[in-house]
Amino acid sequence: MQFKNSQEYRIFGIKRSGNHAIINWIFSQCSNQTVFLNNCYPEGTKTLRIYQGIGRIDAKNINYWDYKQRIIPWEKNPFQSSEYVTYSKEDKRFKAEKLKQLKGKTTLVSFEDRDINKINSLFNQQHDTLIGNSNYIFKIVILRDPFNLLASIYKKWSEKDLFYYRNLWKEYANKFIEYEKSNDDYLLGISYNEWVKNKSYRQNIATKLGIPFNDQGKDNVTNFGGGSSFDGTSANKNATTMNVFSRWENFANDTFFCSLFKDEELWNLSEKIFGIIPRTDQLK
Repeated sequence: MQFKNSQEYRIFGIKRSGNHAIINWIFSQCSNQTVFLNNCYPEGTKTLRIYQGIGRIDAKNINYWDYKQRIIPWEKNPFQSSEYVTYSKEDKRFKAEKLKQLKGKTTLVSFEDRDINKINSLFNQQHDTLIGNSNYIFKIVILRDPFNLLASIYKKWSEKDLFYYRNLWKEYANKFIEYEKSNDDYLLGISYNEWVKNKSYRQNIATKLGIPFNDQGKDNVTNFGGGSSFDGTSANKNATTMNVFSRWENFANDTFFCSLFKDEELWNLSEKIFGIIPRTDQLK
């Protein structure tokens, strides 16, 4: 039996958690035909929008025109590289079903800010219809420490929904711990903090995911969501120059920001996953 997806990486994260940095890193190192389905989300309570809806699809090692209808025979590929191409899910010329049926590809499916249990339940009920059958399915939770995550959200969107994101972070932290404690090799938590600073950690993740490790894409800043909340895409190709571990210091004297951390459960979860983060005790 030949599977549509040789590997499926189902990835959950909160906005501003470094999701796209890690996804791009995985995508860049995959050597076969690879498809990244961004901005997947539930439609009502009964199904998911994966290949259709709002958002884009990135692909590599495929022929662009195999999956998009030409208007005229000599219409050119709009991308500089034939290796990396992008499709809009809303493009009526995009042949979504044909790409879904491509056999042997690696598929990355991204969900942001979603209820992990509900998404997994819906996905499992309709899996082969939504994405095609998969040989291996990895379920991944990406987590960033709460102090820098909430600072990045605050910088990007001001006070809107910050208490919601604090509570969502706790849900994701508990799921992260559950995945990391599991004996199931296909459940994986990825710490954005550790991923940024530790090459051995990244190499271990690549081994678990079954992808060749060359660290390609590690220093890229993608343009999803406008890039970094603080630096935009200005540090592309030099992501290590960004001070991603001190974003919270910009708001250390902000009364509203500090009020987010009057939460003992958050501190306990953060210390359990990330250890003691220097100087953050001033936010208590």
